[in-house]
Amino acid sequence: MALFTPWCSWDKRHEIPGSQYGGVYLIARFESGNVPQGTAEPLNLQVIYIGQTGGRTKTGDPSPDGYFSKRWRVFEISASTGEKGHKGGRNYHELGLPSPPDDLWVSASQFPLPSSEEIQSFRFSGRERETTVIRRFMAVRYVDQINELEYGLIVQFYNKHGRLPICNREIPKVPTERVE
Repeated sequence: MALFTPWCSWDKRHEIPGSQYGGVYLIARFESGNVPQGTAEPLNLQVIYIGQTGGRTKTGDPSPDGYFSKRWRVFEISASTGEKGHKGGRNYHELGLPSPPDDLWVSASQFPLPSSEEIQSFRFSGRERETTVIRRFMAVRYVDQINELEYGLIVQFYNKHGRLPICNREIPKVPTERVE
């Protein structure tokens, strides 16, 4: 199973290292003093949402905005107002949960992108076209890995508890192999 960061209180979520990457994140509600220590357990019954973000720009580079941070901000806006932007946040709002409460906690499993040096090492005869093809392949595979983890965790949560996390209303589509 993927390794998640320790639980971080909602108001300190920007302090989670690696927020410039994409990956899978968990949002949970814990009463004060009852927050589990160590790495977060994604199948904990207190998890209310399992989500993901790609964490990359259109060119495949890491997002300078901090993609987790950006996604969590959109969740917060949707949870507070019910506005479109984040399905989990809208579901949170529709459930009538307080926004954003002191008992909201977040954890992330980051997927760092390959460095520019790693991508450059795949150059064939110094030709740019081949480098672009490989860069696109690496970006697609990166996103596929994130989608596979999110899907797997939601299915495992459902199998363990007989229900989805309360802010996930559906199991995402089954990731499929791409033929490029």
